[in-house]
Amino acid sequence: NNLQGLAERTTWGIPFIISSDPSHAAWAGDALGKAKLSQWPYYLGLGALDDLATTEEFGKTVAKEFRMMGHHVLLGPQADLATEPRWARIQHTLHANADVVAAHISVLVKALQGGDKLNPSGIAAVIKHFPGSGSVEEGMDSHSFAGRYSVFPGNKEDDHLKPFIAAIKANVAGVMACYSIMDSPQYKDVVEGSQIDEGAAFSKTIMTDLLKTKLGFDGAVVSDWSIADRAYWGHERIKNSAAILAEMINAGTYQYGGSNMTHLWKEAYQKKLITDEVINNAAQRALELQF
Repeated sequence: NNLQGLAERTTWGIPFIISSDPSHAAWAGDALGKAKLSQWPYYLGLGALDDLATTEEFGKTVAKEFRMMGHHVLLGPQADLATEPRWARIQHTLHANADVVAAHISVLVKALQGGDKLNPSGIAAVIKHFPGSGSVEEGMDSHSFAGRYSVFPGNKEDDHLKPFIAAIKANVAGVMACYSIMDSPQYKDVVEGSQIDEGAAFSKTIMTDLLKTKLGFDGAVVSDWSIADRAYWGHERIKNSAAILAEMINAGTYQYGGSNMTHLWKEAYQKKLITDEVINNAAQRALELQF
């Protein structure tokens, strides 16, 4: 409440929103400073139970407890498919079956957000990691260079998209881009006639052509954390620079997740790497969510 009071006294009165990673599981105490949250299984447990009524109850509980703590945004749920058993984040996914995950994600988004649209009493869901991080190569961590590729054995890209399509139909408030390079021709940007490898957040093919134009998403879009200075796959030569931020926002990833990059954003604008139109489109989506 004190933060909101400060926000109200600024020039534009833009509300302050607080986000958190999923926290209702075995690691809840560490995630939110030993907060006494309801204890639930990891998402994989909800998928194993496969009871939509329980998933709905879970979503409503998360929303209620987050709001009681002053939180407004959940950086989740994870809509990735559990198709790579070696992946260290598989417990945060729901299931390996795309249709099962899609059904639970639809229920979960509506439960978190308080209905068919984001309700003032609910919390904003940010579905992740678009367009699907469950098939990371050899189960490596996509935060690391070794895990920079997501692969799709059997050409199952469309299966990995199903839960995200369900979330968009449920009017999910936000989408988070995947760290990984999507190792599939349909996800590649083409520069001067050649396909290029780059993380999803830097790809116009993924973040604009697919997410916005084809799937019709028009909400907030955020990168995964620190892609300019930690997980800049495909853009190692321009890491931690104004150019890498311009690459991201011009692709259609509207908001940078992580540390303060104000000086680099100013540099990108001054060098005409980003336009007023791009900035306004990005700012509009962020402001819509905040208000």
